[in-house]
Formats: sequence, structure tokens, C-alpha cells
Amino acid sequence: MSINPCGKPDQQDFEELVKQMQDKWNLYGMAKTTIATYSSHLRKFLYHFNRNPATITQHDIEQYILPYTEPSTREQIKSVIAKFYKDIMGSPRKTQHIPKTKAVHKLPVILSPEEIEKVISNISYLKQRAAIRYAYSCALRSSEIINTKIAHINKFNRTVHIVHAKGARDRIIPIPVKTLELLRQHVRENFKPPYNGEHYLFSGANGLDDDYSAGSLQKVLKRACAKAGILKKITLHKIRHSRATHLYNAGMDIHNLSKFLGHKTIKTTQLYLHTGVENLMDDMDAADKIISERMANNKPADKLKVA
Repeated sequence: MSINPCGKPDQQDFEELVKQMQDKWNLYGMAKTTIATYSSHLRKFLYHFNRNPATITQHDIEQYILPYTEPSTREQIKSVIAKFYKDIMGSPRKTQHIPKTKAVHKLPVILSPEEIEKVISNISYLKQRAAIRYAYSCALRSSEIINTKIAHINKFNRTVHIVHAKGARDRIIPIPVKTLELLRQHVRENFKPPYNGEHYLFSGANGLDDDYSAGSLQKVLKRACAKAGILKKITLHKIRHSRATHLYNAGMDIHNLSKFLGHKTIKTTQLYLHTGVENLMDDMDAADKIISERMANNKPADKLKVA
């Protein structure tokens, strides 16, 4: 689409540009939720300048992304803008000299297994309780929860087929026995004939063909945390982080954990080497016990060897 450089583009022009970019993202095979997020970023960018995108300079773009202080958000917005200029505007060099924001490696906030159980026990509605239990037990992303269909659950071998997950990668993972029982109870009590395997496991307000929204699930989780007296700011993704940490602490092999989570590389999974403190705590407690025993035997502490 061409915009007259002398004329001021209108809303229709901007929406057409967003539509063209959405078509490209669809061709890339991106998830609906990702396209929605990226479209929001692009729309805000275009409406912010409210002029022909061809006249926006690198300096303009730098000044636009500067207020976004979270490195990952800033890099995501820059990536969206770069794709737009490369694929739609034919200007691949527009953003190439903008400095990359140094990533800040923050450890995720997690809940203990006891806190998780306390949260879930404070959800009274069966469908919602089953959804949060399913999210935790299988360490799922929000899009994976809401996109699960009844046919994806195999009750005979106790697995779920996660279809078209992040990066367009499918995977099959096990479901804990108690979670599967809760899911089957949910289907028995909340699904009335006629329904089939293509219906969403957690349907929305508009019927069996409508998926439950991630925003609705997040509200359920927020209310349950408040009832349970959990003061931490917990999201669905932090529930996923919590499960991964609990599995790692319990001895799950890092390679199996990576497959379970659907990570592209094991480097992503290695985050949980830092969140899992139980082994570190055990080693520290054992060392403290030796130190105390040596002090009790009047052995000089300065002779203790530290590797």
C-alpha cells in the first residue's frame, strides 16, 4: 500500500498497514495471541506519529522506544517495528543501527507446592479449579490451556497433545492421575450432549465452540490468591515457573524438563538451575552442621577447606 507523502494518512490507511503486517505474521505461522500483541504494538506506533511511516526517522524510533524501560518489552517493540519496515515499507535498514538493550536476567517469582495447593483449594467453581490445576500440573502456557480440546486428552495413556504451541511445535506430555480425574469430572458435569472432541476443554461464555480467555483465567487466579492470603503478584506464567521449579527440585532430569516445558533449547530450561534452591539449601545445612561440630570440638575454623 502506498501513502501519499504529501497527504496525512487516516485511520483506514493505518489499519490497512496493520492488516498487511498481520498477513505476513500469519504466513510466518505465528500464534493468534502473538499476532494480537504485535498488532497492538504496531498500531500504537503508527498512531503515535500519525504521519506517513516513510518519514519517520531512526532517531524518531529511538525516542519512541526509550520510555519502555523493561528490556524485553523494548526489544519486542523494536522487533515489530523492524519487521514492519522490512516486510511492508521495504526499508530493512531503518532500525539496524538502534542499539540492543542489555537484557536483565530476573529470576521468576514462584509459589511453593503448599501455596499452590492453598490457591487451588480456594477456587470453588469446578471448571475454573480444573483449569488452574491443569495449568500447574502440566506447566502450561496460557495459550496452551485455552487451546486444549477434548480430543487432545488421551485418558488411556494419561497424556495431552499440546497442538501448535509456541514456535509452532507440538508435544505430548503426561498428565498426573489426580489432574486427569479432575478434568474428567469437569467434562462429565459441565458438558451436556451434543458435544464432541473438537470442542474446547474450557469453553467460553459463547458456548462449546468458544475458548475460555486467558484474561478470565488470570482473574480467577488473582481472586484465588487473594483468598489464600498470597501477597506475591502471581500470573499464569508464574504458575508454570513454579511447577518447573518444583519438578527440578524433586530431581527431574533437565533434558526431560525441557521436553515437558516445550522449550526450543535447553538454555531456556537452565533458568530453573537458579530458581531451584533446595539442593543448595541441603548442601548449606550439611556444611553448617560440620562447622558446628568442629566448633564444638574446638577445631579452628580457619583450617576448614573451602573449594
